[in-house]
Amino acid sequence: MSTATRGNRVDGGNPVAVETDPNYPLDIAVGGSPIAAANPLPITTVGDDSTKAALRSEPLPWIPYNIAAAGTYAAIKSGVGTLHAIAINTPTAGTITVYDSLTATGTKIATITIAASDVPKTLLFDAAFAIGLTIVTSAGTDITALYQ
Repeated sequence: MSTATRGNRVDGGNPVAVETDPNYPLDIAVGGSPIAAANPLPITTVGDDSTKAALRSEPLPWIPYNIAAAGTYAAIKSGVGTLHAIAINTPTAGTITVYDSLTATGTKIATITIAASDVPKTLLFDAAFAIGLTIVTSAGTDITALYQ
């Protein structure tokens, strides 16, 4: 490490002493004007091209489950998981009840009341469940649950 003194005054008149490392050059902006280091910051690449391509093509981890019928009871997943979101695709007046259970009883995660005047929207939860994920709809609202 070495100590360099920059000529720009930023503290009321005194030059600023900056400790630098030649392996990690500085890029500082003072008074709107950049002070660029002689060498750009090093860029580290992880993996080869085939790994990068595989990572880019990975699907998102959330699994979609669509419910479009009136009065539907759906045990979507058994065991531990996470309810990420519920997309209300076609709102219809009624309720959606979400349970941490394999039946329409047990611990409620959410009760969503939908008005006839509602617009399509997505509700984020990121709620964990331990027993399972069950969704009950009271009307013909078309919804999609995203879970894992």
